[in-house]
Amino acid sequence: MRLLLSSALALLVASSLRADGKPQAFPEPTQFDARPAVIKQNDDALALAYSPSGEVVAVAGADKTVKLFAAASGKPLDTLAGHTDAVTCLAFSRDGTRLASGGYDKKVRVWDLATKKELFALAGHQNPVLCVAFLNDNTLLSGGGARTVNSWRL
Repeated sequence: MRLLLSSALALLVASSLRADGKPQAFPEPTQFDARPAVIKQNDDALALAYSPSGEVVAVAGADKTVKLFAAASGKPLDTLAGHTDAVTCLAFSRDGTRLASGGYDKKVRVWDLATKKELFALAGHQNPVLCVAFLNDNTLLSGGGARTVNSWRL
């Protein structure tokens, strides 16, 4: 599978507003090269996330892994393995030092991106984890198919 990453992803709208009251685009379109990088995957890509710096793209896959790529070139950087089923969601911490992932194994995993090691494997969902978001440096939110949102103190 080939994913084309381009500045089109920069059009995702954040909840904050600019001074003129219009939605602010995040990340800023000027942060990324207009030429797309091609990222090659061996399996279906189910989610992706840009690091806050815009230098790394994380891709969650049906192959039970999270792959890290250089955003500018599409070059593979590393693979995070630990999930036992498809990975469905990703979120970088605000400082870009950690990555949260969730999946069909009903677990949320938090990774240290400097060491590429798993910091936490959080169990508590009764159904697949469908979304994750860092609320702040110490709190992670995750949602699943059981109509619940869990708050995790890290």
